Amino acid sequence: MKSLGNTVPALEAPAAAESVMDNGIHPQKMGFFIKFGLLISFIAADAYLNSKAEYEAMEMDGKSSIDELSQLQMILFGSTIVLQLSIASSIFLILCNTFPFQVGVLFPFLKGIFKSFLVLQPTYMILSCAVGGMRLYQIFVSGNTDLWARWYYSTLSAMHKLVAPCYYAAALRSALALGHEKYYTKDAWVRSIPENSTAKEISP
Repeated sequence: MKSLGNTVPALEAPAAAESVMDNGIHPQKMGFFIKFGLLISFIAADAYLNSKAEYEAMEMDGKSSIDELSQLQMILFGSTIVLQLSIASSIFLILCNTFPFQVGVLFPFLKGIFKSFLVLQPTYMILSCAVGGMRLYQIFVSGNTDLWARWYYSTLSAMHKLVAPCYYAAALRSALALGHEKYYTKDAWVRSIPENSTAKEISP
C-alpha cells in the first residue's frame, strides 16, 4: 500500500474556514463589541429596575392607587426577568462565534469564570422571582406595601442584593474572557498528527 509520508495533516480545516477562524478576534470585533455593549446595557437596566421595584414602586404617595401600584410591579417584575434572559442570551451569542463551540468542544466553558456564571444565572433568577413574587403577593392579596417589616422578605431581599453584583461581575468577566483571541483560532484546540504516524497506521 502506498505510504502517505509526511503529507497528511491532522484535522486540516478548509482554506475558506481557516481564513475566517485563524485570524483572531478581528473579523468578529465589531460584532463582539456590539454584543458586549448590549450586555452592559442589560445589566445597567436590570440594576435600575430592581432598585425601582424595591423602593420607589413600593411607596404609596397618595396619588397612586393599589391597583396602579400592582400593575407597575407586574411590569417591573416581567421586565427584570426579560433583562436577565437577555444577559444570558448576550453571553450565548458571543459564545456562538467561538471556534470551540462551533466544533462542539464545550469543556472550556464549564469551568473557571464560566462555571461561576452558569451557577449564578439560575441562582439570581430564582431569587429575583422569589422577591418579585413576594411583592406581588403582598400587594394583590393583602394590599400591604410595608414588606420591610417582615423578616423573611428583608432576608431574601438582602440575599438578592448580595448575589446581584456577583452575577453582574461573572457575566462581564465571561464576556471579556470570550473576547480572547484563542477562542477564535483552531491552533489552540487542534493538534497535528505526528509525522509518519498516518503512514505507519495504514501501511501493510
